[in-house]
Amino acid sequence: MTHALTLKLIRAGIDTQQEPVIYLHTESPVCRAEGFTARSRVQITTSSAQIIATLNIVSNSWVKEDEVALSEVAWRLLKPKHGELAKFSHPKAIDSMSYVRGKLYGETLNTTQAEAIINDIHQGH
Repeated sequence: MTHALTLKLIRAGIDTQQEPVIYLHTESPVCRAEGFTARSRVQITTSSAQIIATLNIVSNSWVKEDEVALSEVAWRLLKPKHGELAKFSHPKAIDSMSYVRGKLYGETLNTTQAEAIINDIHQGH
């Protein structure tokens, strides 16, 4: 039996362009424990890599409750072995989002703030 916040990684074989996407069963212990819903941003951590991906919820049996299926880009970024275990959590808040919100309310971005936003986008945050 796996820990409630770890699941086996499987390759979904789905091309999602450049967006890392994961597929979890609606009865997954991770969905229940963390309160994840469809389109949530989820942090996935293996022993050697970490990514943030968009979650899609599956209600049929192609993804089992103890598995997570990864899109091709998510698989390529994590480089896991088939069946490797990964941990799932909510991503930490991104500081540069406060700069984006400020800009939406008419504030001017300085060079450091703009670089922080660009860096977070580049890193997939």
